[in-house]
Order: sequence, then C-alpha cells, then structure tokens
Amino acid sequence: MNQNKILYFDCSAGVSGDMFAGAMLGLGADQDKLKAALASLNIDDFEIKIYNTNKCGVSATKFDVILKQHEHKHRHLGDINAIIDNSSLSESAKSTAKKIFKIVAEAESEIHGVPADEVKFHEVGAADSIADIVAAAVCLEDIGAQSVICSPLCEGSGQTVCEHGIFPVPAPATVEILRAARIPFKTTDTKGEMITPTGAAIIAGIGGGFGAMPTMAVERIGCGAGTKDFDHPNILRAFLGQNETGGEKDTVEVLETCVDDTTGEALGDCLDALFKSGVRDAYFSPVFMKKGRPAYMLTVLCGKPEIERAAEIIFERTGSIGLRVRTSQRIVMQREIKKVATCYGEIPIKFSHFGGVKKYKAEFEAVEKAAAKFDVTPSAVYSEVAAVVEKIK
Repeated sequence: MNQNKILYFDCSAGVSGDMFAGAMLGLGADQDKLKAALASLNIDDFEIKIYNTNKCGVSATKFDVILKQHEHKHRHLGDINAIIDNSSLSESAKSTAKKIFKIVAEAESEIHGVPADEVKFHEVGAADSIADIVAAAVCLEDIGAQSVICSPLCEGSGQTVCEHGIFPVPAPATVEILRAARIPFKTTDTKGEMITPTGAAIIAGIGGGFGAMPTMAVERIGCGAGTKDFDHPNILRAFLGQNETGGEKDTVEVLETCVDDTTGEALGDCLDALFKSGVRDAYFSPVFMKKGRPAYMLTVLCGKPEIERAAEIIFERTGSIGLRVRTSQRIVMQREIKKVATCYGEIPIKFSHFGGVKKYKAEFEAVEKAAAKFDVTPSAVYSEVAAVVEKIK
C-alpha cells in the first residue's frame, strides 16, 4: 500500500493560474482527462496548448490558453457556476472550481462595494481564467494528494495594469484574497506582478497549510511556467512525495463557542453550511453553562484560510457573539483512497495506516448507491468489499 501523498508548492516566484496548471501537468496530471474536462465546459472562446518551455535555464511546462476573441466576455458568478455545473467534471472538481471563483467574487465584492452575485468578472471571469481555475481543480483531483502545503508567497513591486487602470503591486483583488484567506506573503524588489488574483484564489481554495517543506521523500517535481520573464526563473515548483515516518503531524485551527439560545434546526443548518464552506470537521457537544443552563459547544476544525468564513457562518446562524480560536497539532494516519472492483462495481475505499495499524473503510455514499443500483442491502456490499480487500492484502 502506498503511503500518504504530500503535495508541496514552492511559491517563491509567485503564482498564477497557468503556473499552477503547468506545475500539476508537470507532475503527471492526465492531459487527456484535462482536455476532455475543458471541452465539456462548452466555451468556444479559447483553445489550449501544453508544451515545454525554458525559464532562465529551467525546463518548465506551459499551460497556454489562447483566446479566440480580442474582447473578454463579462460574466457573473451565477453564469460561471452554471457553466461548471453543466460540465462533465466530477462533483469534487466542480466544488473546488466553484469555491475558487467564489473567493474571487467575494474579493471583488469587497473592493467595489457590490454584492458578490452582482460582481462583473473582468480579467478573472474571462475564458482564460475559467480555463485556469477548472484546470487547477481537475489536475489537483487527478494527482490525488492527501496533504497540500504551500510556502509563503512572494510578490513583486512597482505597478500593474488592471481593468480599471494602473495600480500598485499587489493588485487590489490579489491583496484582498490574500488578506481574507490569511495567506502569508511578502513583496520583493522584482518589478512587476508575480501573484495574480487567479493564482491567489487557487491557493486560498485548495485549503492547505503554509510553511517550510515537511520531511518527505520526493518522487516527482513539476515546474509550471509563467508568461512573464524576470531575472529569476518564473516558475511554480510542485513537489509530490511521501511521508516515510508511518504517520503525519499537521496543524489545524480549532474554533469553539457555546450556544444556549439556538434551535436544533438552526444548529443543524449551521453544521451543513460549515461543511459546505470546506471545514475539515464540525460537531456539537452537550455542556452546562452558568446557572446550570443546558447548552451545546460547537467545535470546528479548519485551516487558516477557512477561519474567517467559518466565523461568519457561526455568527450568522447561531446566537454566538464570540469564538475561541487556537492552533492545535494533530497526529493522523496516512490515508489513500483507491477504487476497488467488486461485483457491485467500483467502490472507493479509504486505506489508512500508522505504524503497524492498518484500516480500511468503504465510502458510505458509494456503498449506498451500489446497493440501490443492484437492489441489495448496504451490508451485502460491505461484505463483498471485505472479501475483495482480504484477497488483495
């Protein structure tokens, strides 16, 4: 059984949508699968080319989106979500792509003072950025890493040309995304924009941690090329490897609050909204507050980029007016999801191990779907899964 896959991004030269897609393709993401996914968007505004190029002596993969029209089409968030929903992308890739676009919409909303649904996407809503973001979502799913970590981002200096004129670097949308997601970054002496709004949104949307590269055995390296030329290689490096220690330590943000004035229906709605926002876990525990009042303590586990949105959901949907936030270290089993062929079709199974302990668990939604399709009970599917796994151990 393979050990846990770790994906680490070296963002010392910044990040853009084409750099991210190129890095993932350089790691080995399936080009044919990506092309089919992009074709299913039914947008005839662009074509893509994938080729090797050279940046300051370093070979890198270029994901090039070539527009067929000189003027970009302006689209609203609803238009983009409809394009994604009507495509052949998996539900997971659709969710990731829509999450990234929502991040950009919320940044533009903050900058221009209009509701996110009314934002007219300019650069980021054009066909090239739709292609970049969808490519990022599809390739990320295809690589299938269980842990994603990024270095702090580096931005250039000087000025850049945006839709509304000339602005200092970083551009308004870029810095708002970095602020909202609490992404660590610094500016450098390099003249020009190194972090695009699309690139910043992708990093915010993938929900990984930030810091130095963890101890890992690197198996593959992908280099994604940017369009611009600087004095340094304009590339995003992606490292794919394994944690060889038998387990993994990571950090998670813990949000807690006690609620004693909210209905059970509202609490359930709050949990649903939290999970849809991308938190890692959330649950209620019964507690007693002052004067013996029965209440519930809400605990949320998430990454740093999800803190602000999670807090907003809690304040919107419960009577809470304050949260406790702390960073906690976790020890987690190494995990890998594999599709296993059974007489009821392919069933995704999560294999986990830590030291000498090994576990497996079939994904319940897939079991339930297979049971309904073949008119059997879920326990029958579970029994078949157990028999198949026993043979392949």
